[in-house]
Amino acid sequence: SINGDPKRAVAIYEGLMDEKDYKYSNKLRCEMGNVYLKEYDGESALKWFNDSIERHEDYANALGGAAIANVLLGHYEEAEKLYKLAIVHNIDNPVDFIKYYKGTVALQKDEFIKKL
Repeated sequence: SINGDPKRAVAIYEGLMDEKDYKYSNKLRCEMGNVYLKEYDGESALKWFNDSIERHEDYANALGGAAIANVLLGHYEEAEKLYKLAIVHNIDNPVDFIKYYKGTVALQKDEFIKKL
């Protein structure tokens, strides 16, 4: 997000989406999803990643983001499916993605166990 201010980041990204000739418009929906992931808002993040997936914009990264969002929502089977698709579709920096995904799954499951 823009200097740690997610509301500002969302406003800027939404403004850029309105520009017809913005050079990186195919990455904006994925970036919006990332803003919400950083806020642990899996539901809002998933909305943006799914929109990006449907449009085939930044496809592999959107699949990866959707996998993480699904983990945050406790949808582990869907997350695992998307995780594998992200890797098959050549997500950027797969080594870090795999570590992040597995770490997020472990943290979420640990939090769930603590609540029992």
